[in-house]
Amino acid sequence: MGITNIYPHLLDAREIKTEIQYDKILCDAPPCSGLSVIKRKPEIKYHTFTNQKLANLVEIQEQLLEKAYELLKPGGILVYSTCTFGGYENTVQIRNFLAKYDDLEIIATEQIFSYENNTDGFYYCKIRKKISNYKKYVKYI
Repeated sequence: MGITNIYPHLLDAREIKTEIQYDKILCDAPPCSGLSVIKRKPEIKYHTFTNQKLANLVEIQEQLLEKAYELLKPGGILVYSTCTFGGYENTVQIRNFLAKYDDLEIIATEQIFSYENNTDGFYYCKIRKKISNYKKYVKYI
């Protein structure tokens, strides 16, 4: 496609080790319960989501968000998304994440249900990491 500024990696994102920070990060958080894609993947109905399994998913998502925060430049944009309507994986997850960092602000958030717009259901939250110390990031002439 001729794109030269994208570098895909196949690894567990929680284990990224780099000093590089990014302007934009998409955290499409697998694993998730996937409850919003049941019409396309009916086998999800046969999964047993115990409280412990759900807690494990939420913990992994939290770790992914923590790594994304670490890798995001001040002024950068993070988009967190899941294919579920579960509050613990979405709104509660984001509320807890924002409570840890006072330099984050929500730009947009939305929950789409699978009956809307003839699409799969999903959730997203677009977050900006504020530039907390302006002088640190401005180059003076």
